[in-house]
Amino acid sequence: MINWIIFDWGGVLFTINYLELAETIHHSFKQLSRKEIETILYGKELGYDYRNGKYNKKEFWQKTKQVIGKKFNTELLAQKWHESYKLNEQVLKIIKQLKQNYKIGVISGNIKERVQYLDKKYDVLKYFDSQVFSYEVGTNKPNPEIYEQFLKKTNEKGENCVFIDDEIKFIQSAQKYGIKTIHFKNAENLKKELKKNGIKIK
Repeated sequence: MINWIIFDWGGVLFTINYLELAETIHHSFKQLSRKEIETILYGKELGYDYRNGKYNKKEFWQKTKQVIGKKFNTELLAQKWHESYKLNEQVLKIIKQLKQNYKIGVISGNIKERVQYLDKKYDVLKYFDSQVFSYEVGTNKPNPEIYEQFLKKTNEKGENCVFIDDEIKFIQSAQKYGIKTIHFKNAENLKKELKKNGIKIK
């Protein structure tokens, strides 16, 4: 029996175009190359470790300036980074419907400041009964440990959960715990896939 429907954030509840993001930041920060911007956002020692909670906000930007070796307005760059996430209203509508019959969870590779920004702007955390963010648990998808953390936190079996993500490699790692998965493409397709899995939704 399915008790939990678990959502990713970036790419599912929130739309994000990574190439467009790098281009937007480059337009405002001409002194930074696209490669440097990608290093900041996704590099192993920078964005990746930031999502895993290795740094707090101050430490991350200090480390960034050290690695990149250039001066720039970190507050403005952070703002543009956060603003690149846009709420998918159709997915939120689905979540509201599902919440009538199921518990709703989130497993997301994210940073504390962006989660706070998005919740302040869109007031979405109230829809989730349990949340596991990478910065809190010190690990990120596709490491299976992040799914184990969710199951331990909710005292639930994987077979009673459905996880929705836009990345194939992330849903494959969730399957190792017996979690049913849906590869997210768009809201309409998500409805069809949920129904295929016996989930009650209009």
